[in-house]
Amino acid sequence: VRAINITENKKHNNDQWLDSVTLKSYYENVLGMPPEVTSFYDPIMASIIGFGCDALSAYWGKYFEMPGFLKTSQIKAPFLQSFPGGNTGIARHFIKKLIPNSIKGNTFEDILFNPVDFTQLDKEVNPIRMRLNSTAVDVQHIGKGNDQEGVQVIYNNKNKLYRIKSKTAVMASGGWVNRRILKDLPGRYHEAYNKINHSPVLVANVALTNWRFLERLGISAAFWTEGIGFTCNIRRPMIVGDKSQPLDPDKPIVMTFYIPIIKPGLSAREQGAICRAELLSTSFLSYERQIREQMTSMFSAGGFDPTRDIAGIILNRWGHAYVNPGLNFMHTIDGTETPSSSNQTRNIHQVDALSGRCQVLCHVFPRLEGRRMRTTTVTRNIHVRNRGAESRHQDEHFQAVVAQQMRR
Repeated sequence: VRAINITENKKHNNDQWLDSVTLKSYYENVLGMPPEVTSFYDPIMASIIGFGCDALSAYWGKYFEMPGFLKTSQIKAPFLQSFPGGNTGIARHFIKKLIPNSIKGNTFEDILFNPVDFTQLDKEVNPIRMRLNSTAVDVQHIGKGNDQEGVQVIYNNKNKLYRIKSKTAVMASGGWVNRRILKDLPGRYHEAYNKINHSPVLVANVALTNWRFLERLGISAAFWTEGIGFTCNIRRPMIVGDKSQPLDPDKPIVMTFYIPIIKPGLSAREQGAICRAELLSTSFLSYERQIREQMTSMFSAGGFDPTRDIAGIILNRWGHAYVNPGLNFMHTIDGTETPSSSNQTRNIHQVDALSGRCQVLCHVFPRLEGRRMRTTTVTRNIHVRNRGAESRHQDEHFQAVVAQQMRR
């Protein structure tokens, strides 16, 4: 892709200007590239920040070092690494720190590979207790005065509601949840949340019995422009101590598919609602069929057989995976306040961005002292269940989900 020497061009190296035009406009009108180039980069940008080139400013193309902003010789590809089991390794270290008896051992390897003893999480003797399968539904301030003021949390556990009182509470759930369950959230925060859009993504992990078909083709990853998703890969997890998963084509491995869902041409809010509805209303059977067909069309030349080579498929449906910045989110040409610099949205955006990809399925409760609790950290379960096989009512269900998501 041709690139302006942006370091020598004051206009195009101006973040204020870049944040005022879409990435699509930059590629097609400034660089003179055909629409096919924009379409190629749409799913790539969507997998990074949630939307395609028509709904993002050119500033983000520069920020993420996309082609068209730097010469190829200036781009340095980062060396990427992942824990065995992905982000589980981070969560395990949290649990080990909070509840030492939950995982035996103290070494890096112990915490990554030893089983979690779930019976240890909610013991009354723990300084911090973790209560699983509990969904917060109502959080609000109660009492007046320094001695009486506190926070009341109502949560659901096994279809029963429980009420607890805490001196303070930390909301560690996503902003799209907090705005619904914080009953006395100030109006200015609701206004700020209304300026923040979210978009979904689907990440599918395909367990393979072997990957001989990839070895025959001489690849470990693939990109494509037609079908479900746009890229997939196999990766060798980091070597931890003396534990190393063999990178052997005759051995099992996990192939990861990245499947952003976008609707170019619609507004950010409309895209978020419609794409989220599609993600949540599409049956597992439908996604499974599309993934199997995609793999067959790409890998059959290498001997791929879905019946023989696929052991299982796990779908990770992230309904609010990304916080979506619109035009002039970071910079304005006239120097006026931006959503990112607003006193109302700065902290909300930062917390939302961190929690958007981290839906923690637990609640942390400090040790009880009589009926008082010092601090409660509330995280809200987000469950996505398969609604069953496709039926003649699927279209009506999809429209109902779209309407519900638009209201949100």
